[in-house]
Amino acid sequence: MVSGFQILDIQSQVGHALWQIQALEKTLIHFIVLGFKVSRGTDPIKAEEQFSVFGRFTLGRLICDIEKNTDTPEKLKKRLSSFLPKRNWLVHKSWSDHFQHLPVSERLSVYSNKVLQIGDEALELNKQFADLLEQKILAAGVSKSFLDQETNKLLAKWFAG
Repeated sequence: MVSGFQILDIQSQVGHALWQIQALEKTLIHFIVLGFKVSRGTDPIKAEEQFSVFGRFTLGRLICDIEKNTDTPEKLKKRLSSFLPKRNWLVHKSWSDHFQHLPVSERLSVYSNKVLQIGDEALELNKQFADLLEQKILAAGVSKSFLDQETNKLLAKWFAG
């Protein structure tokens, strides 16, 4: 029989995977807006409007925009596209599907591994798109030292509470 601790562990894994997906979505929005929709020197109000527009897009729509309107390497586009059904399963079906896995520890382990793999894949995609975004920003003439300073300011805000 599955314990309450195992259920909490699964819930934690699902939450972690969802957070990784949310971080990926935020990175993709920045990738599209800063990498392709605005250029250096764009009026900040116009840039914020673009962030607002793309911030309302679903992951599927962000992926479609990346596929059609960016120079993202084909292999990465395919990987991102193949991630969408996994994300959709986690968001829309993982809760109802978990009931069939609860009674048997081995099946629960398979379920748990699937959730962990989705979170890991979201994290890896996030890293790859963050690297591409950094390359775009640097190619636009923003210095690495400025980018590092802004990153440190943001991290300081986050960790200050």
